[in-house]
Amino acid sequence: EKWSQLKKESDEQKEILKGSNDLLLLSSTINDLNNLMKEKQKQAASDDYGKDLSSSKALQRAHEGLERDIEGISERVKDVHE
Repeated sequence: EKWSQLKKESDEQKEILKGSNDLLLLSSTINDLNNLMKEKQKQAASDDYGKDLSSSKALQRAHEGLERDIEGISERVKDVHE
């Protein structure tokens, strides 16, 4: 009887700890994503259009990379949401 009660309490504590760990991981992931989004937002807000054709093309490539990064962040946000 005492053993089964102890086992039950142990299992309950295990579930509580697992839930706490999951919540901590979720919080950390959300903070990471928030920081990434802030960084990408700063990059997207640039008023630099380039001085000539080559610098404009370089900025265009950088913008395409930024779009890919944002798509990746979006997928991570969807994963967290689920």
